[in-house]
Amino acid sequence: MISLFYVKNININLSWTIYIQELKRRNLNFLKIYNLTDLVFKDLKEILKNSDYIFFDNSLFSVLFEKKWEYENCIYYKKKETKFYEQCLNYILDSKLPIIYFSGGSDLHWFSISNKYPNFLKNLDVIVWAFDNFKNSFSSVEKRYKDYWMKEDENKTDPMKNWKLVTQNIKKRIDFQHCISEQEILTKNKNYRFWDISIPGVNYKTRMIAKKLVDSSKLKSYPFDFSENIIKKIPRFFKTYSDFKKNLLYIKLRRLNQNFLLRNSKIVYTCGSGLKYPVRKIFEIPAQKAAMILYGNKNYNHLGFEDGINCIFSDPDDVLNNIQFLLKNEKVREKIILKCYELILKKHTLAFRIDTLSICLKKILKNTFHSAKFKNGNYEIL
Repeated sequence: MISLFYVKNININLSWTIYIQELKRRNLNFLKIYNLTDLVFKDLKEILKNSDYIFFDNSLFSVLFEKKWEYENCIYYKKKETKFYEQCLNYILDSKLPIIYFSGGSDLHWFSISNKYPNFLKNLDVIVWAFDNFKNSFSSVEKRYKDYWMKEDENKTDPMKNWKLVTQNIKKRIDFQHCISEQEILTKNKNYRFWDISIPGVNYKTRMIAKKLVDSSKLKSYPFDFSENIIKKIPRFFKTYSDFKKNLLYIKLRRLNQNFLLRNSKIVYTCGSGLKYPVRKIFEIPAQKAAMILYGNKNYNHLGFEDGINCIFSDPDDVLNNIQFLLKNEKVREKIILKCYELILKKHTLAFRIDTLSICLKKILKNTFHSAKFKNGNYEIL
């Protein structure tokens, strides 16, 4: 039996919330799932006695470092005192049971977790993560694309160091990328889209450079920053709401805003910062049948994204040329949209992720699992 522990939350990056919901819905006979907030400490002890493997979610770490309410990207239901979660986590880590760690929601430069758990990664048996094909270093990012946070400090480690630490110490790794739920997939064709281009999301330098070029052109672009500023102010009018409700409202409004712009834009530009991380938008954009321009490289080929076939790879400085090309060549644009949409339906849905994860977990229990990863557009389980 595998026992999965998590702390129930709502995350703006829905992948790290919906995968738990789908695992629960499947009701797998070899997996029991526990929201740590619903337990008392003696429950945890009893559960571990009857477990063969511990599978725990990154939320057990993130709940320890939750900031005060300032429109966070992740909020927790009925959160207990931090000391309770620390006690539970320490007990889990000190147990003699083999551990599967789901790292979803943690960027590679955050993998050091904290100084409090310096040997954590070295003691794992299996890791579920998104970075097998995505290794990069702060130093390899071009200066003009480098964000202010791309430096090592007491909280961040160069992602290449963490990539090497994981791959050298944890041989059993499950590639688990972001995914799209059935409700997020646009099933009907939307023939009329008002905006030529949209650039949603975090203000990485790569996106800011592209946005500046778009703003200086005559293209119709969705006013994402303006809409986000309005959304930030709305919860403050609900003075009787708790901080939790205000935050929940904010997250829901952000999701609605993003879905609206994706469904009403012909083209959407995105990136995973100068580090070219596999962010959720590379799946969200094609799921809404918009043409995607991506600051990409060959790493994305492993996930099935191919330049000129189902998306366009573009440096931020070249974005205008690529936008104009797609706007002038509607048939090419529609073909790219269709190919990428088909890729999402085939390889990047929530159902596909849980299907493959379930196979991996079964093989782990039988001691026949070696690795699982995307390679050249296919998912290989060995």
